Formats: sequence, C-alpha cells, structure tokens
Amino acid sequence: MTANSGTQVTVGVSGTGGGFKKFCAGEIDIANASRPIRNSEIEACKAKGVEYVTVEIAKDALTVVVNKENTWLQNITTAELKKLWEPEAERRITRWNEVNSSWPNRRIALYGPGSDSGTFDFFTAVIVGREDYSLHSAG
Repeated sequence: MTANSGTQVTVGVSGTGGGFKKFCAGEIDIANASRPIRNSEIEACKAKGVEYVTVEIAKDALTVVVNKENTWLQNITTAELKKLWEPEAERRITRWNEVNSSWPNRRIALYGPGSDSGTFDFFTAVIVGREDYSLHSAG
C-alpha cells in the first residue's frame, strides 16, 4: 500500500483555453497547456486570486495526417493548407482540385481540434497567420 492510497485523480478532457478557464476560476489545481497563458487569462487568474507557476516541459509538434484512401496527396505546402483552413475557404473550397489543380475532383472532409485548443491556436497562427482566424474547429 502506498502513502497516498486514498487519493483520486480525475483527468478531464478540454482544450488549452478550456483548461485555463477552469484553472483561473479556481475549479482545478493543475492544468497542462500547449501554449503560454494569455494576458486575458492572467487577468482572470488575478481577479480570482489564483496564483500560478509555469513549468515548461516540452514543445509541441503537429502532424497533418491524411486518410489512407487518399492516395494522391503525397505532400502539401503551407500555402495549400492555408487555402483549406482560412475562413474564406468555408463553402468555397470543397474539392481537392480547388486547392491544387493536379489533385482529383473529390470532396474534402476536414477535421481539426476545437477552438479552445492550444493546438488549434498554434496551427491557425502558423498556417493561416492569426491564432483566432479559422472557422474550421472540431469537425
């Protein structure tokens, strides 16, 4: 028997933004994040008297994956990813050949993390050019 045998740990599922919201509200004691805390979140913590320490453990890496049945997409540029993910693409870019004319005239089905996710923030910042500038959240 260990010294903390009566301890229970609950692991919740939320994005970075959702985690910071709960943390700064004093609802949870620890949160992991895939981005630094924002100024608005710092202010929310201050308003609730929540003090914190940031401990950087590692840097994230993102991978773009493609369904195994998609045999024509061997590589994709950041410009092509932007064309798929920026808000202007919604209901305008719906087929692969609209991104790259050498790709087939087949329907695109995208999936990505929710907008409260640090992964969403990072991906849209790097690919689209602005953290909050994509309409493609969880699909």
